[in-house]
Amino acid sequence: MIFALEGKVVSKSPTEVVIDVGGVSYLVYIPVTVYDKIGDVGSNVKLYTYLIVKDEEMFLYGFSSVEEREFFKLLISVSGIGPKMAQAIMSGMSVEELKNSIVQGDVSTLVSIPGVGKKTAERVIVELRDKIAKIEFAGKPLEFISSDQVEVRNEALLALISLGFTRQVAEKAIRLAIKENEKKEFTVEELVKLALRHVTSR
Repeated sequence: MIFALEGKVVSKSPTEVVIDVGGVSYLVYIPVTVYDKIGDVGSNVKLYTYLIVKDEEMFLYGFSSVEEREFFKLLISVSGIGPKMAQAIMSGMSVEELKNSIVQGDVSTLVSIPGVGKKTAERVIVELRDKIAKIEFAGKPLEFISSDQVEVRNEALLALISLGFTRQVAEKAIRLAIKENEKKEFTVEELVKLALRHVTSR
């Protein structure tokens, strides 16, 4: 298995990059979130890779950290999700946001990713929620969120949207409110009030 590649960027696009390693050029498929971290053509880059062999063809997928690669491996372990779909999911938002959405059972956030339908989002949550809640990423164990609190967060989101805020603004405000308060359980009213402190635009 190729653990990582380090070399010069020959060419790049939002979904793939060609890396020259000692005179050998490798085509590596990447999520859009990784593309943003890669320098210009001619610069050095290091990607942590995962090799997929399908129909006697080999496909390399690259990530900017070991944590991202391990998350990719979790995604492709879900029934019905192949490497291309996993790449698309990881292109939609950061690994941290994806982990939190899965652990919290947040279907609405996952289906906001292009190409991810409700059934796919639900399957990802069902198959990965417990696994992710027990795994440490970047040295921080994820907290398991009760189904009651998932409902509270969804109702708070709807309340903010009904007040005229966009879904993106409302979701960000709720995340910040939860992050900055040590309390693990909220009522809908409490969470809405806390989130409103972080809302800056409609």
